[in-house]
Amino acid sequence: MKEITEVRLIVDSVIQLWGCFLLGGTGVVSNALNIAVFWRLGFRETANISLMLIAVIDCVKCSVSFLYRGYGLAGLFDVVLEVNWTRVTYLLNAHVQNLGVPMVSVVTMYVTVERCVCMCLPLKVKSILTTKVTAISLISLITLSGATISPICMMYYVTWFYDPIFNQTVAQYMPTDYFIRNIHIVDYINVIYMCWNSTAFVVIAICTVIIIVKLQKHATFRSEHFSNSTLKNLSTNTVAVADKEKSIARCDRESNVSSSHEDTSIEHTSAHPRQSKIFKVRRRFQGGRGSTLKTRQSDVHLSKKESRLVKMLLLIILVYCINILPSQNSIRPVGIITCI
Repeated sequence: MKEITEVRLIVDSVIQLWGCFLLGGTGVVSNALNIAVFWRLGFRETANISLMLIAVIDCVKCSVSFLYRGYGLAGLFDVVLEVNWTRVTYLLNAHVQNLGVPMVSVVTMYVTVERCVCMCLPLKVKSILTTKVTAISLISLITLSGATISPICMMYYVTWFYDPIFNQTVAQYMPTDYFIRNIHIVDYINVIYMCWNSTAFVVIAICTVIIIVKLQKHATFRSEHFSNSTLKNLSTNTVAVADKEKSIARCDRESNVSSSHEDTSIEHTSAHPRQSKIFKVRRRFQGGRGSTLKTRQSDVHLSKKESRLVKMLLLIILVYCINILPSQNSIRPVGIITCI
């Protein structure tokens, strides 16, 4: 049992400490690059505003998580430094993660709703979702979601006391008077927290279904419209080719009558280009007809761009489901911050 416990401690240290430490650093770098890209693109497109906000919030979350996981490096130099680092940064990490998840949820919800409006009202979306409307809506949603969860930041504070074990002054977080007097508010905060995440998830799922249905309808309409236009083009091309063949045949007859006194070899050489021209016209018509029929058959399915859009939305839902799993720091009514 002792060996199993030691192995579990080693695995937990590798995954929880160094794994999360490296992931946090990678998240900081990648989100910083995203922020730089969206800054260079500008904010004329409403999608850039929402994606920029998501990148900023995620960058802050990853930065705080990276800072919190630094207690492993601190423990390599001093045990007391590791304890102080853990207890000071743990509260900061818990507050930022709890505040950041609802904010990212509402911004992701707005992005999905915006894509849904683009599919349902493609001609009016520019006038409905302007840059000003998008900025005001996102700021309002972020402020409202953060304000409803913000009381958790007033429930604990860090204090310093003498620890006889280390024979030094170490940090410790303690409940505030506000938390002691209003311990019942924790239940309401947890309910509000789940309401934000659940509402965002339901809206994202509904909008994704609507987008997929609209894409299927657009693909069917495009295939039907393309088939009708193809039939018209085929009939027009048939008439044009027939007229072309008649004109070439008439030219052949006139040339044969006018050049009957010339040598037979000259007649063959003059007729050969016209015959090859007729053959090329027929071949081009047949090839074009075959390619249009193949295009019409393949056009029934979603295009590559539409397929990428559907895959992106499904990936967003998957990542969002993983994000709202009960693995975030939460405050329990007993007054102790625990990690589920």
